[in-house]
Formats: sequence, C-alpha cells, structure tokens
Amino acid sequence: MTNIRIYSDCGFSAHGEMRPAFAKLETGKHSGKVSALVLFDLTRLSRDYIVTSEWIEAFLPRHHAGLYSIKAQITPNRPISLALPVAALFGGGR
Repeated sequence: MTNIRIYSDCGFSAHGEMRPAFAKLETGKHSGKVSALVLFDLTRLSRDYIVTSEWIEAFLPRHHAGLYSIKAQITPNRPISLALPVAALFGGGR
C-alpha cells in the first residue's frame, strides 16, 4: 500500500458520525481516495449498521477496495462473515 492515511478519532464514540476523522474518511471515500480500509475492529468504523453495511457491502466491493480487520482477522482473501456487522452492533464480533 502506498499513500497511506491514518484516520483516528481518539476520544470519540463510534456511535455517532460526528467524528472529525470519520468525516475526513467519508470525504476521501466520495473523492475516490480509498483503496483499502484497515481497522482494528469493525466497531471502530461505526456502530450504526446502515453506515457499516454501506461501507462493507456497497462501497468497498464497488471500488474493488480491500477490507482488513485485525481483531476479526478479515482480509480480501478471508472475507467477512455476514454475521459480523450485526454482532458489531452489540459489541460482539469476536
């Protein structure tokens, strides 16, 4: 990977979209600057199922962008289980 950007919302809850770094990530998404998304945990993206699903089920596949999650051990070669986004809503997904 080249041209890596780190978006960190330390101190902000993933329950809301009003996070400064998340807003920058969304801007990058809409301007075509996201080719991979690397997360420690899926719940750090959002705890809103609709937002998480839009990223995982629509945006990333449409733009051939990879999803990597350290905690859930997700890579493009080891795709996401459909149950993980739902479990992430309840703090699960382990």
